[in-house]
Amino acid sequence: MTNLVALGLIATCFITSSFIPHLMTTWKIRDVSGMSFPTYLIITIGLGLWLI
Repeated sequence: MTNLVALGLIATCFITSSFIPHLMTTWKIRDVSGMSFPTYLIITIGLGLWLI
């Protein structure tokens, strides 16, 4: 594994895990008014494709 691949894997972990606090807060307060659905959808699809 090259350093560039390792850096990409680390970046993937950070970006993917960055949504966890937001999702937990949204789950607790049951309010999604602060979220832009199209933006969230695009980011989620992009991250999903990145992980595949």
